[in-house]
Amino acid sequence: MNKKKIFLGLCLCIIAVFIISLKSFVFAADIVTGTCGENGDNITYEYDSTSGTLTFSGTGNMEHFGATSPDKVTTAPWRNYAKDIKKVTISDGITNIGRAAFTGCSNLSSIIVPSSVTHFPVQSPFEGCDSIKSAGPIGSGCDYEFGWKLEIPEQAFLNCSGLENVIIPNTIQEIGAGAFSSCKSLKTINLPEGIEILNLSTFSSCKSLKNIKVPSTLKFIEAGTFWGCISLEKITIPSNVEKIGNNGFRECSSLETIDFENNSRLTEIGDYAFEQCTNLKRFIMPNSVYMLGQESFAACQSLNEFTFSTKINTIPKHTFDGSLNMDMFILPNTIKNIDAYAFGFSYYDTINPENLTKCIAIPENTTNIEEHAFEGYFTIKGEKNAQVAEINVNV
Repeated sequence: MNKKKIFLGLCLCIIAVFIISLKSFVFAADIVTGTCGENGDNITYEYDSTSGTLTFSGTGNMEHFGATSPDKVTTAPWRNYAKDIKKVTISDGITNIGRAAFTGCSNLSSIIVPSSVTHFPVQSPFEGCDSIKSAGPIGSGCDYEFGWKLEIPEQAFLNCSGLENVIIPNTIQEIGAGAFSSCKSLKTINLPEGIEILNLSTFSSCKSLKNIKVPSTLKFIEAGTFWGCISLEKITIPSNVEKIGNNGFRECSSLETIDFENNSRLTEIGDYAFEQCTNLKRFIMPNSVYMLGQESFAACQSLNEFTFSTKINTIPKHTFDGSLNMDMFILPNTIKNIDAYAFGFSYYDTINPENLTKCIAIPENTTNIEEHAFEGYFTIKGEKNAQVAEINVNV
C-alpha cells in the first residue's frame, strides 16, 4: 500500500513538473526578443505573439533594412510574423525608425512614436501598412500617435497609403519635406495657425486630397508641395505667402480655382508651378509678383481668364505652352520680352490646337520676341496657318 502511494506521488510530481515546464515553454514561445540597433544592442525588441505587440527599447538609431548596399539585403528579424503584428510601441530615446522596418505589416493598426524619433528614411518604414487610418498626438486615440510638439519630421508619414485623417497639434510650426508624400487615401487636412513653411513635397501624390485649410501664417509653399494632388479642386492662398516654389501645384488636374487673399505678398511663382493643371479656368496674379518661372502654366488648356502682375515684364520659355482657351488674349503694356516657346504647343502632343486661343494682342512696349515664341501655333507676322486666325501686333 505504501509502495502504491509512493509510486502515485512520484507520478503526480512528474506530471506537475511536466505541466510547469510546458507552461514555461509556451510562455517562451509567446515572447521573442533580440537586438536591432545600429550599433547592435543599443536597441532591443520584444514581440508578444499573444497580443501581436512589438516593443522597442533603448537609445539611438535603429538598424536599416532592405537593400542597405548594392550587394547587401537585410530583413527585419520580425519579418516572418509581420502580418501578425498589430501594435508597435517605441520607447523615448530612440531617434529613428529603420528603413523598411514595418514593410508588410498589413494588420498594424496602432503605433506610438515618441518625440525623440526625428529621422525617417526616404524608403518608407510603413510600406504596405494599410491598416493605419488616422494619425494624431499621443492620447488622441488615433492609429498612429506621435509626440512631436513643434515640427513634424521629414518623411514621417511617407507612403502611409491607408491614412485618411490627421490631427495636427496647434503647437506645430513646421512640416518637414515629404512628411505626407504618397498618402494616397488622405482626403482632408487642417493646418494650424503658426505654420510658416510647407517644405519640399510635403503633400505630393496625395491623390485623394480634396480639401486643405491653409493657415494665415504660411509664408512659403516650397517645391513640389502639392505636386500630383489630382483631387484638389480649390485653394485659397493667404496674403502672407511670399513664394510658390517649382512644381508647387504641378499636375493638380482637378484644380479649378485659386484665390489669393487681398494685399497678397506673393513675389515668386516658380518653374512648372501650375503645369498640367488641366482644369484651371481662372488665374488672377497678385500685383506683387515680379518673378515668373518657365512652364509655370504649360498645358493648362482650360485657362480662359488670366491677369498678369504689372511687375512682370518677361514671359519666360514655355509659360503658356499648350495653354489658354479664350477668344483673345491681350498682353499688358508692361510686357517687354516674350521668350522662346512662350506660347503655342511645342511638345504637349495631347493638346488640341483648335481649343486654344486664336488671337493674341501684343503691346507696343514689347521689344523682344524670341524665335519660336509661338512655335506650332502662331506666326509672328500675323500670317494665317492651320491653327490660328491671326496675331495682332502693336495693339
